[in-house]
Amino acid sequence: MATLLSTQATTTSRHHISTELAQKSCCYTKRSCLSKSDISLIASIQSQVQSSGYHDNPQNESHHHANGKHCTFLSRPAGPSLPENPIRSLAPSVLGKLLRFAQGSWASSDWSSENGPLSSIPGPEIPSGGVGNLSLRIAEHWHYDLGGHLDNNLHFDQGSVITIVTALNDEFTGGEFRTFEHDCSQTIHPLRVGDSVCFVSHKYHNITPILSGFRESLVMELWDGGISTHGR
Repeated sequence: MATLLSTQATTTSRHHISTELAQKSCCYTKRSCLSKSDISLIASIQSQVQSSGYHDNPQNESHHHANGKHCTFLSRPAGPSLPENPIRSLAPSVLGKLLRFAQGSWASSDWSSENGPLSSIPGPEIPSGGVGNLSLRIAEHWHYDLGGHLDNNLHFDQGSVITIVTALNDEFTGGEFRTFEHDCSQTIHPLRVGDSVCFVSHKYHNITPILSGFRESLVMELWDGGISTHGR
C-alpha cells in the first residue's frame, strides 16, 4: 500500500468532487496510528529539511504574523543533502501506515457510492482502485504557536481527494480540529498524540486558536494528479 501508482503531475484533480456531497461524508479516526518512533522520525525529517537551506512555503511570513503558524513541506526538494521527496524516501513505513489507514477508511465509507463525493473515482472495491489509484500531493509539517489558528469555516483542500491529519503532540489547549456537516453543525475530532483523522478533502475543516502551548501535526493530501514535488 505504500506504493502510489500515478506518475504524471497536473495542477488539480482530474475529477469533479462536490463540496456539497463532501459535507455529508463521514470522517474516520484511528487512535495511535503512528507510534512514538514514527513521530520522532517525522520530527527528524522536519529538522533536516529546515536546516538544509531550502526555501520553504512563501506564505509562512503571512501565516506567522496573521495566524501564528508555520508550514514545512516534507515531500518536495529540500536541497542537495536530502532526497527529492524526504518523507517518501526516509519514512516509507510511516507513509505506509497512513496510506493503509486511508484505504481502510475509504473501504468502510460510502465515498465512492453513486451519491458519494468520490463517485467518479475508482474506489477500493475495484482492483487497483482506492488509494492505489492516487498519489501523494503534499506532506506538510504544521506548527501552531499560541493564538495560531485556521479560522476559515469554508476551508477545504481544493484539488485533493483525501486528506489525513495526524497529531504529533497533544500538550496544548485549544487547537481543536473541526469539520463542518451538511446541516451546518460542527464536529470536533479530539486527537491525542499519534492519532489520525481521514476525510474527503473537500469537506470543510479548520483549527480553533491555540490557548496554551503549541500544536504540531502532519497533514497529507492524496490526489489523482500524479506525483507532486513542488507543494501545491
